[in-house]
Amino acid sequence: MEHKYEKNIICPYCDHEDENSWEFQEDSAIHACGNCEKEFNVTREIEVTYTTSRIDCEENNLQHGYKFESVFMSKTEFTKKGIWIDLPENKWTYTRIMMCSICGDKEYIKITKEEYENTLAKV
Repeated sequence: MEHKYEKNIICPYCDHEDENSWEFQEDSAIHACGNCEKEFNVTREIEVTYTTSRIDCEENNLQHGYKFESVFMSKTEFTKKGIWIDLPENKWTYTRIMMCSICGDKEYIKITKEEYENTLAKV
């Protein structure tokens, strides 16, 4: 039996799992099973991954490059009691979202109903 991409070395004869596989330092070698003592081939697979993130403008003394992203209207409010309630129309809030094209930071700007409607008319 063949075992591929396992976390530990597993004997292809008796399925014994070597809990000390981390001690195996070769890229490829013959290995003896600690249980049945039969020899078998072992190849160590190494996976390389990368993580990236944008550079924060403020960390590098850069000025944000904010560009318009969207607008939204809020018709509800989250109360101190932890419940959502519907607001009357005269209490609705309108917000413009601006996003920095350099670092991805977002700025939320309160706007009037008229500004909201004018923005939607342009889109």
